[in-house]
Amino acid sequence: MSSRKQSLPHSFSNKQFDTIVIGSGYIGYAAAERLVSNGQQILLIEPSGQLLWESTSCLINDATDQQYSAAWQSWLSRLQLINRTANNKFDPVVAEIQAAKELRSRMESGECQVLFYAYPVKVEYDDSNITSLLLATKAGLRRVFARQWIDTTEQGILMRLATGEKQTRRTVRQGWSCALQSNHWDALEAPLSDFSNAHNMSLSASTKAGERYLSWDDAQLPWHQTMMKKLRLLRTSFTENQDLLVSHCASQPYPIYDSSHVLPLSDSQPGNLQCLSPAYCSTDLHTLADRYNWGMSAQCATPKTASMTLANIPSSADSIDPHCLTFDEESQCEVLVVGTGTSGSVAAITSARQGAQTIAIDFADFPGGVGTGGGITGYFFGIGSKEMESIDALTDEINILLIGESPDKDAWHHEAKKLAIMQLFDELGVSFYGNGLLFGVESHQGQVNAALVAFGDKLVRLKASTYIDSTGDGDLCAFAGAAYKTGRSGDGRTLAYSQAALTINYEDHRPKLKAINFDAGWLDPNDPEDLSRARLVGIQQYHESTAIQKNKLLMIAPLLGIRQSRHIQTDYILQLDDLVAQRRFEDCIGEASCHADSHSVDFEFEDDEMVFYYWACRLFRHPLHTQLPYRMLLPKGLHNVWIACRAAGMSNNAFYAIRMQRDMQHIGAVAGASAANIAMKGLTAARSEDNDVLHHRIENTDSTNHANEVVCNPIDSLKQGRSGIALWRVSQDRSRYNEEVRNVLHSQNSKASFYAACVLAMWADPIAEPRLIEALVGRENGAVDPLENQGAYGQEIDVPFWLIAVVMLRCCGSNACLPALRTCALEPEIPLNVRTSIALTVERLAQRKAISTSESLELLDNLIAYEIPDAQQMPSRSIARKIRNENQLTLPNDYGVDTSQDHGWQLHLIICRVRTQLGFDPQPRAYDYSQDPRAYVSQSFMAFF
Repeated sequence: MSSRKQSLPHSFSNKQFDTIVIGSGYIGYAAAERLVSNGQQILLIEPSGQLLWESTSCLINDATDQQYSAAWQSWLSRLQLINRTANNKFDPVVAEIQAAKELRSRMESGECQVLFYAYPVKVEYDDSNITSLLLATKAGLRRVFARQWIDTTEQGILMRLATGEKQTRRTVRQGWSCALQSNHWDALEAPLSDFSNAHNMSLSASTKAGERYLSWDDAQLPWHQTMMKKLRLLRTSFTENQDLLVSHCASQPYPIYDSSHVLPLSDSQPGNLQCLSPAYCSTDLHTLADRYNWGMSAQCATPKTASMTLANIPSSADSIDPHCLTFDEESQCEVLVVGTGTSGSVAAITSARQGAQTIAIDFADFPGGVGTGGGITGYFFGIGSKEMESIDALTDEINILLIGESPDKDAWHHEAKKLAIMQLFDELGVSFYGNGLLFGVESHQGQVNAALVAFGDKLVRLKASTYIDSTGDGDLCAFAGAAYKTGRSGDGRTLAYSQAALTINYEDHRPKLKAINFDAGWLDPNDPEDLSRARLVGIQQYHESTAIQKNKLLMIAPLLGIRQSRHIQTDYILQLDDLVAQRRFEDCIGEASCHADSHSVDFEFEDDEMVFYYWACRLFRHPLHTQLPYRMLLPKGLHNVWIACRAAGMSNNAFYAIRMQRDMQHIGAVAGASAANIAMKGLTAARSEDNDVLHHRIENTDSTNHANEVVCNPIDSLKQGRSGIALWRVSQDRSRYNEEVRNVLHSQNSKASFYAACVLAMWADPIAEPRLIEALVGRENGAVDPLENQGAYGQEIDVPFWLIAVVMLRCCGSNACLPALRTCALEPEIPLNVRTSIALTVERLAQRKAISTSESLELLDNLIAYEIPDAQQMPSRSIARKIRNENQLTLPNDYGVDTSQDHGWQLHLIICRVRTQLGFDPQPRAYDYSQDPRAYVSQSFMAFF
């Protein structure tokens, strides 16, 4: 075994940058551009995850530049490469995509790195210079190093940390905006202009013929209240104009500064900190050009500031104790809800309705999660509950204010749900705090005592009697020490993420909004660096899309659509067979229903149960239904915490069905009611028998008949060569069906005998091996029907019998199957997924010592002897079509976006595992993958070096 140790992948915590720029608005983006052009290696940190937030969050699109600076003109000319500028305006979504594209290019060249979702919390010094900075991230505290620091944040976050200065410069004006869409501006322009003038508002142009921006000043109200006020006024004044709709709204006001109010810079400012923050600068900042030009004044670091060398930099693996921080505030409540996405928003509303003093925090500056900021604005399966009726009813009312009518059934406008949740927060007294990042907890013997939260300008310790973890990733539970699992068994990968966007269709009688949602790739959602990479990739992918080419793209969703992350270990872990058998539980808190909706296509990487379910039983679309036990919300080892989000207690396989928005809303309601009930009784134990929720359960109801499919005799179905649910039921009851399945193995019906072999393989019965070898050698197709077993996005997921045989042999094979596997492996043009299927079977055979070391290595070497012909693949595709050399389907959600990436790492991961288990060095390519910029790839290989 090799003893060499390789460096970790390019982590921000393992290097010293020339300059670290905090803030990626126009000031920070321009500063980064200037520094990179001067040969500086920089790290650009943006806490919010929003590039050019003045345009993406504030909707400012003014191209005015009274100084006509060359830098600003160069930026505008680059925007024209995607879309024209017009009317002295540019398209905010074009600016965001162009910025993401340029940053990705600089990252690939090594000139620049980008880190989102990280808050500066403490500066560290060497004499009079800053050497390092502690960042609060969802992975805990991280330390970054640089020779020079530039603060471009609006609040002067780094300046305040470095100097202790609290007073900041005042804005002279703060402006709000919303985007209007119509097909009939010839008739609407004049009356809307009169309307805006009469109400101290302004109507301005866009680069889109059907779009206008309505803007106003209001520094008195929070964003949701000022938006509701203007929306009601607008819809009341234009009741008859059904083709006028509001597509999206600013989530924060645009600040304007002038030199009438300037704060002197502190004498204690470190020598290597350059302050370009509007909070402390002395220049006028009215237009975007002002900001961009101000960023271009950034100065390059000099060697004199290099007081830290790489030898002094500790490893990123060094844990940092949060007790080194000074907290600005401490708050107390009965129920603390961390994360106000799909489940957390309902948890907070339900808790407050019970009468509990409830605080809710979220990383975004708005609630709703994937259903608002993630752009997934519709229900997909799941079972509704009464707790959602008030939210859905209010959402429908606000829908009408926004678009003049109710949307399609089970759908909503993304702003409507956001505003509805905020209004209910106000009415029920939920204290909501956005832009708050959980980075740690204080706990003792399973009792959480405080949540540690970083906001933009302060650190807060939040104490509660009970805690609800609705972060989506189980962050609070993980910080408190709860055990968890992540990803599927074959390669550890979670489901694909999406980066949704909003489009407009002007071709109908009235404008129609539509969300784009496709699989953008994969990520490690618990790694802030990989989250940053995935966010940039997702935005950049729209650069060549048909939506941008046809000028129909309105906005990129501000949040990633993350489908899967951790699965916290709870008192009960819901299993796939619970859903297939429609299990009932004594502690039932409701029901859930869907099919096992995995967005994967490479099912060979699933565990035996799941690959049998998808490929042999062909049950992708089979309706699943189960009761939900209360115990799946109770993290093992934690006493006063509920896990209410996609990270609740489910196996990876069960999760594929129990992850829909209705399901998450319901478990959020149960957690909210339970946590409030316990806290208001002065208790802290989630498992208390005094929990009224267990006696008066919040159950959801469903009118659909979910009776089990009638299968009189599953063996009769098997004898007829059918797959389906009967095949699954046979596989689950060996004691009953063993002899009969063995008899069917010798049937003259080739499909019947093959399916019998698959069941016997699941029972690890070696009698199945000859029939599986026969299918592989004869390249049996099995007469599958592509329309009968469709996956996500309607993709064909059926594969031929011979490939199923390859996978089933991992359960029951011996060295007798080696010749057939070897013959298949030696074919130069076999697709990647056939190679990975063979490799996974070799791995299992080697683990069982069914084949020798030399036989294992020979087969694996054969798989990489020839170049993989299809290593670059899209996330959504059909393996069966690839095997048949047929063109892939053009998906309805494609929009010309190229999401292809290298999947060859999966084959090399299996080979690396086998080689190291057998006592050999990893193959050379494995080291390359250990340095892959995709964290979910590199982390899979790092353990081998």
